[in-house]
Amino acid sequence: MNDMQITVRISETLAQRLNAHLDGNPAFSRSSVVVSALDAFLPALPDTIPKKDRRRAPPGAGQDEASGREGRDFGINAGRRLAEKLGSLINPTATELKLVDGRHATIRTARRRNTQWGCLDSVLGRVDTIICAYTKDDRNFQLWEIAPEVWLDKARPASAGHKLHGKLTLIGKATAEKFGKRLPDQFL
Repeated sequence: MNDMQITVRISETLAQRLNAHLDGNPAFSRSSVVVSALDAFLPALPDTIPKKDRRRAPPGAGQDEASGREGRDFGINAGRRLAEKLGSLINPTATELKLVDGRHATIRTARRRNTQWGCLDSVLGRVDTIICAYTKDDRNFQLWEIAPEVWLDKARPASAGHKLHGKLTLIGKATAEKFGKRLPDQFL
């Protein structure tokens, strides 16, 4: 299925509701909120309605297309907002930035039950540090700084069935706490 881009005008009342929602959820973008609202409101086409699997998913599983998109949007938007506080953004797609001290960094984000961060090997090869940001409430972020060498030594590869197997490594919050340098918390 191909994505479609549309432009719409919305009423002032709806715009106020959207802005109020964004004020309460600053890590989201306008477009991700609108897409989520449309997904929830519009019925699915009959031949595309997936049957719900009622079995309990193992820990860390259970992500579907919508929750995956929401997580990706959150990570990119929160990373960009954090980058503005820590330096200047130089690559919005990979959330890469130049820190105030001149070092090249990438910000990885995780929230709530997700307590691990992933980073592509290609990104690790071009940054001086990785900043891991964790939040429970989407506003208060705990930060750790990890050197690429430490990341490579302590991280695990993506599972064999993952589409980025061999290109992505993951590190957990406990590892970041143990081997990373704690940075001041940030509030969005």
